[in-house]
Amino acid sequence: MWGEPQELEVQVESIPSLAARLGIVPDFIKIDIEGYEYEAVQGAIAFFREHRPVLFFELHLNYLEERRLSPKHLVKMLSECGYMFRSYADRELSAHSIYDSPLANVRFICQ
Repeated sequence: MWGEPQELEVQVESIPSLAARLGIVPDFIKIDIEGYEYEAVQGAIAFFREHRPVLFFELHLNYLEERRLSPKHLVKMLSECGYMFRSYADRELSAHSIYDSPLANVRFICQ
C-alpha cells in the first residue's frame, strides 16, 4: 500500500447519470471521495435541487485546499440547493462551522 505509486485507471460516472442508468432516485447518498467532493456536487446541482436526497458527507478540506478549490463555495452550492447541515449527532451546523473547521475533514449530513 505504501510502496511506489502506480497509475490506475478508473471509470467515473456522475450522480445524475448513474441514477438515470439504474432507473432510480436514491433517498440518500454517501459522499466520501477524498477531495473530489467539489466535482461531485458541481456535477449534481440540478439533481440535488430536484430530488433532494439526504447526503452523508465526509468533506476533505485539506485536499480541496491543496487543489485550490474553495470549501466555502462547495458548501454554498449545497445551501443553494436548499440543504441545511447537521452533525452525525443530529446537531444543527452552520455553513461556516463546516468550511472554517480546523479539522482536515468534516463529517456532516445535508437535509
